[in-house]
Amino acid sequence: KYYESLLKKNNVQILHYNDEFNFSAQCNLGVDYANGEYIILLNNDTEVITDNWIEKLLGPCMRDDVGIVGPKLLFADGTVQHGGILVHRSHPCHYNYGLGRFDPGYYNTAVLPMDVSGVTAACLMSTKDLYKKVGGFDTTFPTNFNDVDFCLKVRETGLNILYYPYVEMYHFESRTRENEEESLEGILKINKAYNLLRQRYPRYFAIGDPFYNPRFKNENCYFMI
Repeated sequence: KYYESLLKKNNVQILHYNDEFNFSAQCNLGVDYANGEYIILLNNDTEVITDNWIEKLLGPCMRDDVGIVGPKLLFADGTVQHGGILVHRSHPCHYNYGLGRFDPGYYNTAVLPMDVSGVTAACLMSTKDLYKKVGGFDTTFPTNFNDVDFCLKVRETGLNILYYPYVEMYHFESRTRENEEESLEGILKINKAYNLLRQRYPRYFAIGDPFYNPRFKNENCYFMI
């Protein structure tokens, strides 16, 4: 019904993707048809709770040194689901996962903008030109780590990725599709994507994330899990 209501608007396009589920391919299709200079990738399992959120993300995204901006994402209970992505020595994970909505975190990392190695594609803003320049989302990552790969490609161009907590939204993680971790086939897909990511960006897994204090223990991280 929601999609049917959108068809009545003259500034909305609805594209049909009929192949096997591939989040990367779907994002690339959308960007190909987008007319604007800036793009937003936004999951259908999100609920925006910040007024003028597009304008607020656009401000920092217009900086010459910034390639991608992502907001703070919350679980339904108000705890933090995403505060930027850390490409840890063992695996990519989310900063400040599980903190309270208003908890400042370690040195206010949960409530102040900061450079990070990545943000989740559940919601991110970039430019169409940059998206196309780095090749968009890699379809060899059909479900997992495609956003991490995209962000690291952007980082390699010399641009920053910015976590921007002044924009908040709920992320009802994977509510509209099957959780892959609940099936053997899904787990194998995740492991395949993880191994490909390690092969492509070995220095992050060997040395660690440049935005994570190396003095924190790898097995007992202070402000992320």
